[in-house]
This record gives sequence, C-alpha cells and structure tokens, in this order.
Amino acid sequence: MSNATNRLPAHWNFLVLFIATVMLAGCRLVVFDEPIGERQTRIQTLRFVGEWRLVSPDEKTNDEPLCMFVRIRKDGRLRVAHIKWLESEEKFETEISSAVATKVGEEEFLTWFEDPHEEESAKLIHSVRIKWIDQSQFEYYMADFDAFERLHKRNSIPGKLESHDKSRTLHIEADDLERYLQTNPDAVRDLFPSANTSSKDKKHPRIRRLR
Repeated sequence: MSNATNRLPAHWNFLVLFIATVMLAGCRLVVFDEPIGERQTRIQTLRFVGEWRLVSPDEKTNDEPLCMFVRIRKDGRLRVAHIKWLESEEKFETEISSAVATKVGEEEFLTWFEDPHEEESAKLIHSVRIKWIDQSQFEYYMADFDAFERLHKRNSIPGKLESHDKSRTLHIEADDLERYLQTNPDAVRDLFPSANTSSKDKKHPRIRRLR
C-alpha cells in the first residue's frame, strides 16, 4: 500500500488519539529513536496545554471522538487524555499518552510515546512537524517515507530499513536528522511536507483550541 493511501488514516489516528496506532499492514513509516532536536522550554510547551478539537479541512467538526485534554507534567512532558465512548460496554474510557515538544532551529516537532509512565527510553512511536497558524490552532505534517528513503539511499542520513510482509519501516536516529537539518534547513519541507506531493489536496486537518 502506498504512502499516499496511508497518509490520511495515519493523520486522523494521530489527531483522534494523539498516539500512533498506525502500525498496520501495508504501511510505510519513518520512526525515530528519540525526540528530534532540543526540548522546548516550559513556557513554549505551555502553548499546548488546554482542551483541543480536531477540525477537518472542510471546517466541519465532530464533538464526540475528536477532543483532547492536554496538561503539562512536572518533567515537562505533555499528558494527553482522549475520552471515548465504548458502545459495546456502554461506558466511557480514557486513553492517556505523553508527548514531547522539541525544536530544530525555527522548526517545531511533537513526538509521542506509547506509555506515558515510561522513562525517556520508552518505545518511540512517531514524530511530526507542526506549524502554528495562530495561538489557538496548528497544523501537523508527517514524515514522508519516500523523501527519507531517498536520503537514506544516498547515505545522506544513516538509518535501518525493515520490511515485513507489505510493511516497511525506516528507523532514523534523531541526532543524525538534527545534524542534517542544521546544515540543510530547507530540507525539512521535503521530509515533513505540508501536503502530499502526489495529492492535489493541499488542505490539512487542524487542531483547534476549545479553551
């Protein structure tokens, strides 16, 4: 399955759960060993604190599964709670994950983990580049597998490629990517593009602050 066909489901999974559940058969993913770049300051990280809602490209919203509650922990990580209704059990369930806000130059990234109680070496799920539209909303851009694979094949960025059935995962060390972006800052727009290069749709879902 192509990167293009998997991009939209992966986007929505991130926004709905704020945790990667995109390790599905047929996906092509780029994952990192740790957050990309330096941790943002506590003041910068506080921008993410609040209640948020997914807003689709056509501006239509859905209250039920698309709200997130973000708080900051003492260690500077973000605690993200997503409340969903379990129809089969007729009850609400809260899913919690943790995220880290980082920067490389002027570019901002979010990285989230599978278990918020793990230490810094916890299994890393995924990282995205973000762009603030204003103080109340931002867009996010996922890593482009093809762009990273091209750099990997040219030995511009070291990495390890794993293949299993129809799935392909490219493992990149965050320090290697940070060094590359420091000398090639414009490359971030190819590696984390604001739109899928094979798609005519240039709009992105946004996360918008409720309060």
